[in-house]
Amino acid sequence: MFHHLFFVMSLSGSFVILLYKLTYPIARRYFSHSWRKKILCLSLFFYLVPLSLLKEFVLSQLNIDLPFQYENVRIDLKYTINVQNDQFFLGPGVVAAYIVLLCMAMIAVVVIIKQLKKYGAVYRTYFSRAFHEAPPPQLESMLRQTKEELLIKRPVKLICSKLCDAPMTIGVFKPAIVFPSSDKLNLKSDDNKFILKHELLHIKNGDLLLKFLTLFALAVHWYNPICHLLYYELCAVSEINCDHGVLKGANDAQRQQYSHLILNLAAAGGGRKERFAVGLVKNDAATFERRILEMKETGKSTKPVLSCIMMLLICVMGTITAFAYEAPPKHVSDEINWERECTFSVSDGLDDVEQLASDYFFTDQEGHVMCLQIIPPKVLCKHYYVEGTTTYHAINSNGGCTVTVKSANRCKSCGDLLEGGVISETTYTVCPH
Repeated sequence: MFHHLFFVMSLSGSFVILLYKLTYPIARRYFSHSWRKKILCLSLFFYLVPLSLLKEFVLSQLNIDLPFQYENVRIDLKYTINVQNDQFFLGPGVVAAYIVLLCMAMIAVVVIIKQLKKYGAVYRTYFSRAFHEAPPPQLESMLRQTKEELLIKRPVKLICSKLCDAPMTIGVFKPAIVFPSSDKLNLKSDDNKFILKHELLHIKNGDLLLKFLTLFALAVHWYNPICHLLYYELCAVSEINCDHGVLKGANDAQRQQYSHLILNLAAAGGGRKERFAVGLVKNDAATFERRILEMKETGKSTKPVLSCIMMLLICVMGTITAFAYEAPPKHVSDEINWERECTFSVSDGLDDVEQLASDYFFTDQEGHVMCLQIIPPKVLCKHYYVEGTTTYHAINSNGGCTVTVKSANRCKSCGDLLEGGVISETTYTVCPH
């Protein structure tokens, strides 16, 4: 069922986040900022990609056979879709599953539409020419120089808006850096360079696209609080990663100046969080504190081998969680599907004893013999039953055996078995089979 699939996607993504939080003390000390961001992106991948559907393909490419799980299993009628005489009969479990899925989908659609409307309003607000003023020439020149320094070739628009309180970046496919009007902020040349480099690093790292994908995951997995944790953590780590890029190779005085810039912009009223933009001070107080503390840790030693091992371990654990999903068996054909008929063999000296096809098999009135542990049941089936018998061979503790024959009806398509009363029961003191 689809609701099971979404649950496993949510579970595997949450499992990666929990592993990330457990290993965070080690990661903060020995691993780079980009490593932490990659782990969060890995969690986002598990939230968005139905990796469980690729399970059989991946295992087949690795030549790994799945263990057979349907031996002597009967269908639970609560989770069946029966088609008889062109009429559908849904089991109560199927009805409940579709109701849950429909409710989840409706809430997700409402959240997505609401978010898109808000984004449209924010985009129109900051791109409205009625509130624009011409950017200073020195700021445009500094933007071109910083783009060349960071090897950014895509076009980036520079906007000065009277509605903007603090610098930020908006626009996924056509990014634009929005500055407040000149009468709002009086910044130094070094401050402007810090701001431009920070915003351009957001564009280079694709942070706004990641933010939108995380918002989409949040809309789909709205019921999962750990997914909300992913959103806030990814926003914080993206800012920390950009701070690290801005201060790479900087001295203590420049680090102090950059820290003061962030605090001054936040104090001036620019710390208001904007859900559809990224910016130097578009964070909460807890994120500001983390960023300032991270800036002071300049002598951090990295462990590349350990970080690779840790990432591989988290990836494997998340994949195992995703592959724990078992897709329900499905109806394949309405015709008799004797994929493997049981064969009889007679041992020398035992010609007077009927040899059994297997320990448990079904025989129809036409003499077809089917080992019951071979064909798995199907969830979607018309249930066309044929009459016959089942034979069960059990080994006794004294070395003998008992062969029990019962009347039975078996669906010729899905294998659903309805056993009746005992027809015969034969006990042997020494098992001749």
